[in-house]
Amino acid sequence: MGIFLRTFRDIKGLPVISEQTGKKYGTIQDLCFAENGTILGILVQFTIRHLFLSIHDVQHVGKDAVMIKEGSRFQHIKELTTKPIFFATHRGVQGKELLSSSGSSLGTIHDVYLMEELGKIIGYEATDGFFADITEGRKIIRTNQPIAVSDDAILIKCLNE
Repeated sequence: MGIFLRTFRDIKGLPVISEQTGKKYGTIQDLCFAENGTILGILVQFTIRHLFLSIHDVQHVGKDAVMIKEGSRFQHIKELTTKPIFFATHRGVQGKELLSSSGSSLGTIHDVYLMEELGKIIGYEATDGFFADITEGRKIIRTNQPIAVSDDAILIKCLNE
């Protein structure tokens, strides 16, 4: 069995459900990660607000739902000691320029690739725009190196550099 990859697009909107009781808490709204690409947790959409859930509380990520431990602690973002980087919300990285450590523009970030069970970001899906997507397709850029995140761009070391 090989490594099973998921994209953020695959998990966004999935219900977050207690593994023991079946209670639905909300749906996945965003992915929160550290600068080195390690997933810290998920942002869960409740009825009127978003709350952070640590990745350690996630038991399984299925095709149709994310199963969590009963009694998992949801936190307000302001309570977090480590400030996460968000993918789509809170001035997230989606839509930012992706640069290689050699200074080449790799496109604009469209999605991220995650290892099985959401352990770490292992790649990015980049776009050069609508027409390039149609004629050439989107690029998949693999990385296992830490990233640098700024307000303007994401800097990565590609595996083929």
